Amino acid sequence: MTDPAQRPARTDPKTRRDDEPEEASQKRSVVDLPDSRNDEGEDCCDAFVVLHAVGRTCIARRRCQRSLIALLWRDRMSLPVARVIPIEPLQAHAYANFGNVLEAGPVERTSAANQGTARRTDHLADLTRSRPDARWNVCSFRCAPRDVRAFTIELLEKHPCSTQVFIPMNASRYLVVVAEAARDRDAPEPTTIRAFLATGRQGITYHPGIWHHPLLAVDHETDFICVVSEDGTRDDCVVSMLGPEHQRVVSLR
Repeated sequence: MTDPAQRPARTDPKTRRDDEPEEASQKRSVVDLPDSRNDEGEDCCDAFVVLHAVGRTCIARRRCQRSLIALLWRDRMSLPVARVIPIEPLQAHAYANFGNVLEAGPVERTSAANQGTARRTDHLADLTRSRPDARWNVCSFRCAPRDVRAFTIELLEKHPCSTQVFIPMNASRYLVVVAEAARDRDAPEPTTIRAFLATGRQGITYHPGIWHHPLLAVDHETDFICVVSEDGTRDDCVVSMLGPEHQRVVSLR
């Protein structure tokens, strides 16, 4: 990360050069917030807020929510702020509208297997497809780790004709981002975007037609086994790009 001392100072409209367009001043401006402490006098954890300015992304580092509010009020920013969404632990009941959580069940839901050396949990998910001629494809994804300290959700995709399954092979954790469909158009509803933090012992499915972001590996290169029904046509995967006003940010340390 760039040393704060080497960053250009935030541009004040009052000090902008007369010959410099306002757009240019916004492009080169960087906001840096001072450290602050919470009510107990302890340093608040690092986080990031992403501001969109003239098609560019500026990152404002903050120590606590109070500093961010003070900054926005002080500068009266007219720039849209990409909303930071909370990250929830991946739990079956919270994720139920989007798909299934694949994990070993509690003992009362298991049965003995392999001469009593294993416990088996059945029917973790329903796999459905609406195109009988589209074959089930068992494939693998090798995902590069993403920097999710301030990751902007710029697109979502869906598989309208098939369930999609992901099973991690070597993950410590990864992020799952999903959204509900808009009621009045074939697009995701940005206000419903949610982010879940999965452990390496959890797989997931997406129900057919569920909008989601490609999986986000966060600590190291991660392999996933994927199962999906495909026939090579455009209905295999539909992608929706989000405009700056609809984008959301996830922040994970």
